[in-house]
Amino acid sequence: MKNKKILISGAGIAGLTLAYWLKHFGFEPVVIERSKSLRNEGYMMDFFGPGIQVAKAMGLEKELEKKGYLFDRFVVINDHQKELGHVPLDEIRKMFDKRYYSIMRGDLEEILYKKIKGKIEIRFNTSIKTLKENAKSVSVTFKDGKKERFDLVVGADGIHSKVRELTFGDEKQFSHFLGYYVAAFIVPDQMDLGDKAYLYPEVGRSTGIYAIRGKKIAPFFVFKSKPLGRLSIEERKRILKEQFADSKAFVPEAMKDIDVVDEVFFDEVSQIRMTTWHKGRMTLVGDAGACLTLLAGQGSTMAMAEAYVLANEMNQAGGDHEVAYPAYEQALKPIIKKKQKEAVAFSDTFAPPGRFSLWLYRLFVRIMHRPFVLNRFFRNFNEPTVFDEGYLIKMPKKN
Repeated sequence: MKNKKILISGAGIAGLTLAYWLKHFGFEPVVIERSKSLRNEGYMMDFFGPGIQVAKAMGLEKELEKKGYLFDRFVVINDHQKELGHVPLDEIRKMFDKRYYSIMRGDLEEILYKKIKGKIEIRFNTSIKTLKENAKSVSVTFKDGKKERFDLVVGADGIHSKVRELTFGDEKQFSHFLGYYVAAFIVPDQMDLGDKAYLYPEVGRSTGIYAIRGKKIAPFFVFKSKPLGRLSIEERKRILKEQFADSKAFVPEAMKDIDVVDEVFFDEVSQIRMTTWHKGRMTLVGDAGACLTLLAGQGSTMAMAEAYVLANEMNQAGGDHEVAYPAYEQALKPIIKKKQKEAVAFSDTFAPPGRFSLWLYRLFVRIMHRPFVLNRFFRNFNEPTVFDEGYLIKMPKKN
């Protein structure tokens, strides 16, 4: 049963990690991605915890060190760019035994892609139109009209998952909008930011900025909003300019070149909450089934953990999805539920809802650098992972 042909929809972090481990365990994964190439929509992620453990088992630590950023401090500023407080990031890295990376999402996807390139079939510019399951397989019709049979199908296609829609129904059943949007893009660096990352909080919005390689900067934006639906790149630019038109500090300079950028990451801050991630021969991994929110700071690390656990359960079950899928959920659902609750409580810190909240936030950041505050604030992020608590005694050999 190990030679099952498994379709993975989505060449993001979850999909690429899953493809690696399924191949490692003797399955035949095929990855499809609707984009024409790897996406390079730019925003910085904190990467730590179980994702690091999976990456280590894949032999990726050196690549993470090479591609990661070692910012000195995370500085919170006011309207006049005066420092209100800071987080000493080196102290945070020490708390995680230096296994804490700041890395661009696109860079992590590229690392994973290079790990499986030439070993696993990856089809770009390909997406699913219909799924039809029978007793032995799933018939997949692609957007171009071609049909193909697979033993199993996995949706690793993000918060707006097509596999989830075709299998479980409309996204509205599972999506819980938290009232914010996040946006990010990459432009040339004309600000000389050095090795510091900056955050400028305001009522109902905030802007962050940091320098990246290639003499570029990657500003990111969070703002409170009603649901906006799907937007073209020009609509995204227009809304960002409107939302931050009267912002101060470094925002005008960060927005200066937005009209010439080719890609603008722009998405709602929502959670996907489901009672089950599987149905028949289909299952979900990563944001498709259990999005924590973009502001949780743990989506990528959990996506890699989920991908590994799913592949491992498939291996343990000898390819029997009726055994593997429930075991996969049993191992991870309690953790995901807990992290989703934490993420909801944490989301307002990125865009204080009122003036009093902003005043409290600015008061708090003045003491954020103190050890007892750091330990208390970050301890939830440094708790034992599924791999520390006996799920796996020994990671498989990397290949």
